[in-house]
Order: sequence, then C-alpha cells, then structure tokens
Amino acid sequence: MGRFHRYSWGNVLLINSQRPDATQVAGFHTWHDLGRWVKKGEKGIMIFAPVLVKQKDAASAAKEAAKPDEVFV
Repeated sequence: MGRFHRYSWGNVLLINSQRPDATQVAGFHTWHDLGRWVKKGEKGIMIFAPVLVKQKDAASAAKEAAKPDEVFV
C-alpha cells in the first residue's frame, strides 16, 4: 500500500516503543479514506508533528532586528 506516510527515524522509534507489533500506522482520517474504521475506545500513538514556519521577507526582518529588546511576560 503506497498511501501510508513515511515517518521520520525519530517517529519510527516512538511508534516502536509504544507499539512494537504495529505494522501500518496512519491517522484517523487516513484510515477512513482507505475504507477502514477505528474501533471505539482505541488509543492513539504519540508522534512528533513537523512545525512549519513562514520566513519573513528581508525588509521586515531587518526592521525587527533594529527594534530595542522587548520582553513579553
């Protein structure tokens, strides 16, 4: 099945530590799209999700760098 996500090495280790007998891992909606159903009461496997951050343009980045130090509490 080519529809399953390829997980990073760190996530593979997390999956293996939580569920050594796991053969196919996918999210709830992916299982639904594949025509499968998750049993009521089943527990999920914790993995790290990538965090994508948009880069600011060079002009606004330079303007931010010129500001005095700000402290947010």
